[in-house]
Amino acid sequence: KAAALDELIPGLLSEYIEQSG
Repeated sequence: KAAALDELIPGLLSEYIEQSG
């Protein structure tokens, strides 16, 4: 599960940055 979150979180952050940028 930790590995899955480790891959998910950066993706969510990148999407958030693209929306706010």
